[in-house]
Amino acid sequence: MLSCLSLNQENFVLSACKDMKIFVTFRDHNLRINFLLPFYLKLNDMSKTFENNAQKALTMASGIKQHLSEVAHLGIKTEGLDKLEAEANKAIEMIKEVDALRQEASEKLQKANEQLADVKELAMGYRQTIKNNFPMEQWERFGISDKR
Repeated sequence: MLSCLSLNQENFVLSACKDMKIFVTFRDHNLRINFLLPFYLKLNDMSKTFENNAQKALTMASGIKQHLSEVAHLGIKTEGLDKLEAEANKAIEMIKEVDALRQEASEKLQKANEQLADVKELAMGYRQTIKNNFPMEQWERFGISDKR
């Protein structure tokens, strides 16, 4: 059994489990929503690491430019540092685009999950109507494969 930490509120219970899944159970509606938190956190951490690495390259390029005379004999030139800065800025812009796409995908996934919940609720209603009004032997002809 998973070890979970729960936060009880008036209208809902929020539970976070060892496997990093989060569940929200709404008291009034007896509805439970599962969140896939580990995947989101890994992607979010990747964005920050990505941006931090690009930012470090920008800081280094700036520092080297300030002391270019000390490193010129090593073959380091302004053109190369300019290219490093341009590539780092491009990488930062690209990860910002990825973050925006990730946010959009997250919102669409939430809407899709809500839509699926509606579909399940409607289907359950129809299933119960058939089960309550017809013998089990006839359920299959209505597309219900349940055996109980």
